[in-house]
Amino acid sequence: MEITLDIYAFLTPLMIAAAQGPIYFFWFFLTQGGWIIISLIFIIGFYFIWLRGRRESYLRKQKYCLLAIDVPKDNEQSLKAVEYLFSVLHSTRSRGTIWQRAWEGRVPLAFSYEIVSIEGYIQYLIRTPEKFRDLIEAAVYSQYPEAEITEVEDYVKMIPADVGTPDAEYKLFGVEFKLAKPAAYPLRVYTQFEHIFAQVFADPLAGLLEAFSKLKKGEQAAMQLVVRPTADDWKAASIRLAKKLIGAKVEAKKNLGDSVTEGIMGILGWLADWVYSWWGEVAGGEEKKREELPSKMLYLSPGERSTVEAIENKLSKLGFKVKMRLYYLGHKSLYSQARGVSITLSSMRQFNADNSLLAYKKLFTIKEYFFIEYRLNRVRRRLIKLFKERNSQKMSKPMILNTEELATLYHFPTIGVKTALVKTIESKKAEAPVTTPFEEEGISVFTPPTTTAVEKEKAGVKPEKIEYLPPELIDYDFANKYYEQRFAKDKTKVITPKTTSAAKAAPPSNLPFDE
Repeated sequence: MEITLDIYAFLTPLMIAAAQGPIYFFWFFLTQGGWIIISLIFIIGFYFIWLRGRRESYLRKQKYCLLAIDVPKDNEQSLKAVEYLFSVLHSTRSRGTIWQRAWEGRVPLAFSYEIVSIEGYIQYLIRTPEKFRDLIEAAVYSQYPEAEITEVEDYVKMIPADVGTPDAEYKLFGVEFKLAKPAAYPLRVYTQFEHIFAQVFADPLAGLLEAFSKLKKGEQAAMQLVVRPTADDWKAASIRLAKKLIGAKVEAKKNLGDSVTEGIMGILGWLADWVYSWWGEVAGGEEKKREELPSKMLYLSPGERSTVEAIENKLSKLGFKVKMRLYYLGHKSLYSQARGVSITLSSMRQFNADNSLLAYKKLFTIKEYFFIEYRLNRVRRRLIKLFKERNSQKMSKPMILNTEELATLYHFPTIGVKTALVKTIESKKAEAPVTTPFEEEGISVFTPPTTTAVEKEKAGVKPEKIEYLPPELIDYDFANKYYEQRFAKDKTKVITPKTTSAAKAAPPSNLPFDE
């Protein structure tokens, strides 16, 4: 018994109708059931437009708070600690039930990690939904126990409302970034900025922070990473790419038409097997053995092998959907496009490796042809609006970055990280171990004689000074509380910097004294 599907019998009337002209064909299509297909398309399209509005309404109802983060200069944490901060965010991904997603418009909430410079004063910020504030603070304190966290007012309120208009007193240069290649290819990460033998770490944010510190009164700049946890469905394409590069067998990606066809053929095949088994007819035949291609891993060049390893390393970590924006704002009398380029573009080129950061043209304030100023003003208004909203969905497609890439783009300074924010490297003092042998007089025979910094100073010898700052930042006061004192919601909770001189206090009352 044979089962055949005559496709030509179905297509022949359509072909005859098409030969009669487009109007006749459209009428024939509608009267023969095509109106059902068109109605379904309109219903589905209307639903997605309605659902988008529900999602925007859901996001508008959320309450957020902005936290200023200050870590001590002498913290000894590596960038692995910042990776942990981003990993904690992945636990907040909760899509909810089908009803919450399809009717209420519930989506995973986004966090914004920002570095802002107000007239040269640099501050690290984290904007978080209020219900996750305790989670963020606990994550920061777990890695930086001596950190100071202050809730502050939103600095974007300082941005003039008329930016992007012909009569605006302030001009803006900004950009939103996208990935040049598919998300499987990683950016250059912080482990690639370390020199293993020299034990030197070239901080990738040093150039950006130095540019931020040079801003003058009437200027400001900020970098924004809007981070939203995502599922692991992005890894499937990365796995296929890695297999393709090494010559392994890869199943072709199926589109909607392939899935429908495969489903129909599967049903027909099941029916055919049932009929054959009923009539006792079993289709025989020898299966053809296909020789699979051997892996090309042994024949890859060092660069290709490194790319495959980088892709697999990215797959091993948690992923996030990310929108990255940078802007520079200055008064007309101070505005410099060259400074804006150095802040937004030049400092980002060092992350280019297997993948790179490119400017998204629709949100990039450089235009070269036709109505330049009009188009620039429109882009400025659009960019600053998205920046203020910390929008994670509109315009460009979000980048997929893992925790290691995020920690490279946004991290706090440490002793080992010689960034512009680390003015000096201070050592922590501790008592000697109780097992260390000492003589009654002099020093231990196990320890060579040394000269302390105090003895050197008394002897007139200048102490050694290790400085990792550029000349412009030598006298910069990084311990100031300018940002908190200006923007803190509760200024009574702002901790002022401690003075170097020790405060005198009365001795405890229980100490024995001779009369």
